[in-house]
Amino acid sequence: MAMERFQASNTLIDLAQYIVAKKKLGFPSTYRELFELLESEGYISEDELRTFKRLVFLRNLIAHEYYRISESELLEMVNLLEKFPILLTE
Repeated sequence: MAMERFQASNTLIDLAQYIVAKKKLGFPSTYRELFELLESEGYISEDELRTFKRLVFLRNLIAHEYYRISESELLEMVNLLEKFPILLTE
């Protein structure tokens, strides 16, 4: 289950990278900065920015400290990802 959430989060990051590059919004040095750029340019709301930042944090737990992510954090990830239904279609 964790790896599916990891992949969905990576898809959001890939989309953000594409938009930032295509629109020439800058050169972010972190995944969080990608979403900060999108928010500052009006592509996403402040609420969406908070959601994306939390997803990046949880994704990084999976990527770098897999043993630390809890079941409740995985469930939180599911709930956050449900805000983006396009990721859940097959």
